[in-house]
Parts: sequence; structure tokens; C-alpha cells
Amino acid sequence: MYYSGVIEHWGRGLSMIFEECKRAGLPQPKVTDERGVVKVTFIRPDLSDHKNGTINDTINDTINDTINEIEKLIYNRIVSSPGISAVALADEFNKSVRTIMRVLKHLVELNIIEYRGSKKTGGYFSL
Repeated sequence: MYYSGVIEHWGRGLSMIFEECKRAGLPQPKVTDERGVVKVTFIRPDLSDHKNGTINDTINDTINDTINEIEKLIYNRIVSSPGISAVALADEFNKSVRTIMRVLKHLVELNIIEYRGSKKTGGYFSL
């Protein structure tokens, strides 16, 4: 891997991880050796007082003010089941696939969901 250029230097990965965590103001990860397997555990920072609360409130207000009840139900279902298909949503909500597709198109235009994957096996995910 070194010779193909995939890695920069032998043994440099952990030190780079520690440097980046320090630079970002994040807690240092915990490194353990479990029966010959090196395990790196990242400690999630406490974001309860973080600015994301304001961002999430703004996003939630936008969603609640601009989408109707069926759109809210479909959005909540996509959040709880990432990758769900339009056909599965139509079956679940007892609506036509065309109606579901119209709702999904509107949610995609609002940039709150996206479609990932191929036409046959892809699904919808929240952003």
C-alpha cells in the first residue's frame, strides 16, 4: 500500500489522527490493543449547547412551515427508515406510487431528502 501511494508513511496514521483531533478541539481518541487488534475509539463531543441547536430549529421550522401533513408523515418515515423506496412508501400509506412520487419530488426540491442508488434498488434518505 505504501508503494502504491495509498498511505503516506508507515506508522503515521495514529499521529495524524491525534493532531487533527487536537486541531479541531476534539477529545483525544482512546487506543487499545485487543488480542493483536488495534482499536481506536473516538469520543463524541457534547453538542448539547452547540450552535447546531439553532441550526436544527431553523431547519425544523422550515420543514414544518413548508410541507403538508402527508409530506411530514413521509419525511418522518424516511428518517426512521433510510433508503426506503417509493413503492414501499405507497404500500405503507395506501397511496398511489404517482402520489408518493409527487410528494418525494417536492421534498427533494426543498433539499430535505435525496435519492441515492440505481433506479431499481435505490431509495430516499434525509439530509
